[in-house]
Amino acid sequence: MMWVELYLCAGVVVWLVLLLLHWRDTRSRQPSVLLASLQKPLSRREAFLEKVLVPVLASVAVVLGWPLALWFAWQSRQEGRRRIKRQEDAVFAIRKADLLSHTQVAEVESMARVHDPLSAVPDLPFGHLSEAWQTFVDQRPPKAELWTFACEWTSDWGTTFARQGYVWVHGDECAPWMLTRDALKEEGED
Repeated sequence: MMWVELYLCAGVVVWLVLLLLHWRDTRSRQPSVLLASLQKPLSRREAFLEKVLVPVLASVAVVLGWPLALWFAWQSRQEGRRRIKRQEDAVFAIRKADLLSHTQVAEVESMARVHDPLSAVPDLPFGHLSEAWQTFVDQRPPKAELWTFACEWTSDWGTTFARQGYVWVHGDECAPWMLTRDALKEEGED
């Protein structure tokens, strides 16, 4: 009989810990005003089920089946960590292998100058995007070198893009960067 009491006590402790974790997670979330406006008011029966019966049954299930509840809670946390890791991996970053050639700001500005005989585009490096170029040049880290890069990047939806541009390189760090080409790569295209 002592083992049953220990098992149930452990279940109560697990239940309290899970309640505390749930309270901490829901406290930081903002309720959706749109979702609340779309929901109809609960009937007395639905309110009883949602506010009383379901929490009581869930609590009894956790106390009696706490090893399974622990396993599900652990799996949920692991999935959250995997989701965060996938999001971090999907962020675009330039690697050393993507670098093509070292260049100078003056060289890039002379090559990227737009010559429009109708004067619809400003006679500046990168034309209408001259302000973006100037912001990129102003973001130069101390002692960084300007490089061109080209790479393929796959979004977290599985879409592949061919990207080219310029990046400031200092040691092993490749940032900030400016894209000059971001084209959707078609299947079978190399």
